[in-house]
Amino acid sequence: MRQVITEREEVHRMSSKNKTEVLIDGKIYTLSGYESEEYLQRVATYINNKLAELKKLDGYARLSQELKSILLELNVADDYFKAKNQVEMVEEELAQKDQELYDLKHELISTQIKLEDAAKELEAKGITARVLDMHTIKPLDTEAVTACINEIGKVITVEDHNILNGLGSAVCEVAAEMGKGVVKRIGVQDQYGQSAPYERLLAMNGITVENIVKTAEELQ
Repeated sequence: MRQVITEREEVHRMSSKNKTEVLIDGKIYTLSGYESEEYLQRVATYINNKLAELKKLDGYARLSQELKSILLELNVADDYFKAKNQVEMVEEELAQKDQELYDLKHELISTQIKLEDAAKELEAKGITARVLDMHTIKPLDTEAVTACINEIGKVITVEDHNILNGLGSAVCEVAAEMGKGVVKRIGVQDQYGQSAPYERLLAMNGITVENIVKTAEELQ
C-alpha cells in the first residue's frame, strides 16, 4: 500500500521534536530537538571527545566544576569559530572561482564575436574565411588544423595569450610537420605584462576586428 502524507502532516512531522537518550561523561541524558536522532547522538559524541581531550591536560582533575565547564565551553566555542572561518574561506574561494569563470566566459564570447565580425567583414570584401573555435590547446584538434591547411593553406590564430607556447605555436608545429601552409599569429606579443581594462589590452595587442581583417588581406 502506498502511503500518502498530506502537507499538514508533513509540517507536523517536521515541527515535532525528536527525543533520544545519550551518554555524556558516563551519565545518561535525554536530548530533544528538531534534528534527527543520529544528529543528536553525534552531538553527544562530540562532547565526549572534547571531555576526553580536556581530561588529558595536566591539572584538569584539580579544577573546580565551574572551571571545567568554562574550559569545555571555551573549547567548543573555539571549534565553532574555526569551523566558521573555514566555511567563510571556502565560500570566498568559491565566489572567486565563480567570478573567474564568469570573466573567462565573457572573454571567450568577446573573442568569438570579434572573429565572427571579422569573417563577415572579409566576406563583404570578397575574402572567404573559416572560423574555428579551438576550445583546447592540449589536446589540439589537429584534424581541424590539418584540414584548414590542406583546404585553405593560410591560417590566422587569434588568442588573448602570449603568441609563444600558445595556440599560435601549436598550429605552427602542425604546419611545420606538414611542410606547408602559412600561419600568422595574433595575440599578446612576447613582452612584459601590462595593466589596463580588458578591451584596452586587446586593442594594445592587435586583437581587434580591424587588425584581423588587415592581416587576412595581407595574406591574399
